[in-house]
Amino acid sequence: MYTLFTGLAVCVVCSIVVAENITDTGTTSTNTTKASAETTKIPAVTETPVVVKNAPDVLHKVADEPQFVAEANSSILLACPLAGGAIIQWFKEGSDTVIKSEEKTYTVFPENSSLLVHKVGPDYSGFYKCNSTTATKAITLGAIPYVFHPDKKMKNVIEDDPFVMECKAWGFPAVTLVWMRDGEPIVPDDRIIFKDGYSANSTLRITRTVFEDAARYECMAVNEHGNGTVYMDMNVKDKLAALWPFLGICGEVIILCTIIFVYEKRRTKRLAAEERRQEEETDRLNGTTDTKVPDELRQRKN
Repeated sequence: MYTLFTGLAVCVVCSIVVAENITDTGTTSTNTTKASAETTKIPAVTETPVVVKNAPDVLHKVADEPQFVAEANSSILLACPLAGGAIIQWFKEGSDTVIKSEEKTYTVFPENSSLLVHKVGPDYSGFYKCNSTTATKAITLGAIPYVFHPDKKMKNVIEDDPFVMECKAWGFPAVTLVWMRDGEPIVPDDRIIFKDGYSANSTLRITRTVFEDAARYECMAVNEHGNGTVYMDMNVKDKLAALWPFLGICGEVIILCTIIFVYEKRRTKRLAAEERRQEEETDRLNGTTDTKVPDELRQRKN
């Protein structure tokens, strides 16, 4: 009987020990699993705003596309849309040379994978791409049309002479030129011709001007980002317009010569009259003297 109670006690103690070990093992396993989950947990990927140190705030993005628009000769910051901390390299379309920071053209900001274009011009607008080790993204830099202004805003043309006006403009995408006369579109004909120069239809030529051609001529450069305009006022003068100043000068010379001639003629007459008067006075004095001499001689004789 004693042996039976002893065996039962040993079994109970063993069961308690086993249960405690199982509980501890479970707890340890649970804690280990939680720790492992916490250790291997992947943080959510969030987009970090593009912040460039010492860079001007000139970023202008069109919608959600990797497209940027800038005015001519202005600065603009291009942001690469590739996420992650990979090293980014910038390229210009048509070139395999990596863009590097230069004093007057570009500044590369590696800390946020952005590119600053210092002065947007014909050579610096267009397509760019930013490359990482795993991906490539194309970026478009558009440019609002820019028109070079002529040295003169007004031009005088002699009737029947030709009139030529050039319109130099650029933008990206390429601009389309629209010519207007006093706000109305110009329709080419046998006298009015459009020629290609700096770009398509960039030269307006009127082969033979008439008085009705006098007006304000405008050239408008247009693309999807805007437009730019330049104008010139044209005056048409008569063929003899250059002759009138010469005739005026000739008339002034003739009038001056006439005045001088009349003055000299009157002066000559006045001098001649004065000379005759003096001669008459001299003759009169001489005549009086001749008359008195014989009387004196006559008195002496007496």
